[in-house]
Amino acid sequence: MKPHCSILKDYSVILLLLCLSFCGCADSDRKNAHETRITANPSVLDVGEVRANQNLMHLSFVLENHGRKPDRIQKIFSSCGCTVVKKPDKPIKPRSHLTIPVTINLSGQTDSFAHQIYVQTEGQDAPILIEIKGHVLNDFRYLSPIRLAVERQTGIAKGTFEIFTNQHPDIQFCLDTLPKGITLREISRNKSVNEMSIRFGIEMVVAEKSSPFIYRLVLQPTDPRIIPLNVEIQCFTAQ
Repeated sequence: MKPHCSILKDYSVILLLLCLSFCGCADSDRKNAHETRITANPSVLDVGEVRANQNLMHLSFVLENHGRKPDRIQKIFSSCGCTVVKKPDKPIKPRSHLTIPVTINLSGQTDSFAHQIYVQTEGQDAPILIEIKGHVLNDFRYLSPIRLAVERQTGIAKGTFEIFTNQHPDIQFCLDTLPKGITLREISRNKSVNEMSIRFGIEMVVAEKSSPFIYRLVLQPTDPRIIPLNVEIQCFTAQ
């Protein structure tokens, strides 16, 4: 009798383990049958090089529902106010997708940019991240660094610099709106086959006591469709 009872006991343990395993799998299947899994395609939008005079850029990305029940977008927010995403009202159906339009205002942006969009759905705890990146070609360049020597007695820095453009040969700048203490005048224009060079003379009243220091001058074109040019100036005390 003892061996027989031992065998029954062993079978009971095996049956109990099988039942627990089956119940666990069933619970997991039930959970997976109802949960949603939303992904972005693509998750990174690289627009490459864009022109500065292209103020508004229209893009889109796709949200895909890999789950078995519909999910709805709760909120969408971006890392930059220049990036506008409209939240759709309709849900994302199972095994389906939804296209989300995006509008980026490039006005005032220079060089490389990277903006993040976060999409929070009702069925997922963590937001979905979409990144938009690119490089704005402002069609201007200047010989860097621009270095100005500051006279010790007067505190005035004087010098010249040139900017070059191959897209805006007739450009004019708002020189009368510069900050107080800065005088800027156009000295000459030289046009070659491929580009225009504009030479400026500049005088700055330097209030900084430490030297050297960096000042960023913003040149605003008279044409509002062209983004400003940010010029970096290094001031140092003359020996």
